[in-house]
Amino acid sequence: MLTPNLRLLSLLGHGGMGSVWRAEHLVLGKQVAVKLLAKDLAEDAEAHARFVREATLLGQLKSPHVVAVHDFGDSEGTPFFVMELLEGEDLGDRLERVHALPLGTVTAILSQLCKALDRIHEIGVVHRDLKPGNVFLTKVDGDLVVKLVDFGIAKNPEASFKTTSTGALLGTPLYMSPEQVLSTRDVGPASDLYSLGVLVYECLAGEPPFSGETLGAIHVAITQGRFTPISKRVAGLHPALDGWFSRALASDPKARFGSAREMAEAFLAASRGIAPIASTTARLGSSPAFVASSAAVDPARHTRRAAVAVGLALVAGITLAWALVASGLLSRGTAASASASASAPAPASPSASALASASAPTSALPVDALPAATTSDPTPSAATPASVRRPIPRRKDRGF
Repeated sequence: MLTPNLRLLSLLGHGGMGSVWRAEHLVLGKQVAVKLLAKDLAEDAEAHARFVREATLLGQLKSPHVVAVHDFGDSEGTPFFVMELLEGEDLGDRLERVHALPLGTVTAILSQLCKALDRIHEIGVVHRDLKPGNVFLTKVDGDLVVKLVDFGIAKNPEASFKTTSTGALLGTPLYMSPEQVLSTRDVGPASDLYSLGVLVYECLAGEPPFSGETLGAIHVAITQGRFTPISKRVAGLHPALDGWFSRALASDPKARFGSAREMAEAFLAASRGIAPIASTTARLGSSPAFVASSAAVDPARHTRRAAVAVGLALVAGITLAWALVASGLLSRGTAASASASASAPAPASPSASALASASAPTSALPVDALPAATTSDPTPSAATPASVRRPIPRRKDRGF
């Protein structure tokens, strides 16, 4: 018996900070999970503070995708807290069993984890240890439900006590962001998003994007940021996902997604072949891999642009043809009138020049509005007076 109301039944798992047990709550008449701080850490002030802080954070968080805490207590100097009992397996165990997951399952896991991260980031908390072992997969009414667990090293900006020793390594190296490798004190929400990007890559490819035989080699690989595009690792994935991972795993935190929600929405779009928008490319500093992906995966946009260009060309061609026809008709009408006026006997009054001017037809368009052109024959015609002669229009090449 842990307390008069709690009876421990079986060990569910254990880690560096403590252990998790299946227990029966005698008053409520149901099974729960109980996490106990390891006995050898009970006298460690820093470990005790982290444990209490984890229980407090989980008690404050209200999200269906974060494990819920119901109670906190102390049993003979050993602190513990009571959580909801989750039936299923963690993502790490799932990946060990099946190696990789289909895109649909990965999309569902990412979407729910992003909801959890949005909630904890909203209250200023950074998880700092996002990895498959801390993602629990369960089912509710037959549907997959994802729960984020283990907030033992979460960063809380409101904590007034010291919880990180100088030189201490907090987190799991394979999933650490470049900034977390250098300093666990200064990481922000962007670090969690980076870790989530690593996790998603592993879910699809069966292994993380970065690896190394030693801790130092892993750190070098992470800081260099070189990894194989996911479309070259997994057959059938759209190349637009390469751009998504380029942004999710960017070395510069400012080049990553601005929020977990944005990250989830972008993944869903990329999985359907929708390339990132232009402003995203600018935020990435025009990364060659990202730009190439954006240009290669949106043929529909190029088709629409071509259709618009053809339409504009047709309209411009019709307008130019109409202008040329109108110019030709006006020139012929003016020349015929001038010729008839010149061959007829000139009356005494008014003058011949005035009569010719009065008999010339008028145009709805002013002469200045007609297309500028030059005649192909620079020699004036003897039959047509210079004052009424019009140049022969010449079509200009406008690329249509």
